[in-house]
Amino acid sequence: MKKFIIFPLIALALSIVLLPPNTAAQNSQSADVLLGAALHQEEVEGNLEAAIETYKKLLAEFPGNRPLAAKAQLHLGFCYEKLGAANAEDAYRKVIAEFADQPEAVSAARERLNSLRKSSLPTGGEDALTIRRVSYPQGVISPDGKYIAHEDW
Repeated sequence: MKKFIIFPLIALALSIVLLPPNTAAQNSQSADVLLGAALHQEEVEGNLEAAIETYKKLLAEFPGNRPLAAKAQLHLGFCYEKLGAANAEDAYRKVIAEFADQPEAVSAARERLNSLRKSSLPTGGEDALTIRRVSYPQGVISPDGKYIAHEDW
């Protein structure tokens, strides 16, 4: 009779010991480690290409971790912007479109997009937009600016 009780207890003990550890906590920790490595590559080492690859790997492996994925996508845009690549705008738009539930990342992405748009406006030359106010002291200018109404004595 004792054999029937001992074997299930041994099987139960072995199943508890051999259970896989909490993989959610390990994934979160490894995602944070990967983000830290990418930030180190970007900000300390200045190796933007390697940082871009690490951010892409992070986005591919941990899409369910939304705060971390939004941060990675935002920093991906930062890297592209530092490299002068046109992909920066796409990365920032993706943050705004896909991570609307992360307000800090969205506001930073909007700020960078506005900054990129302002810097892309022409500053001079033939493509520059010039606004002038024209006043005519003796008449009234039509709303479209084509005609002047005045008295001809």
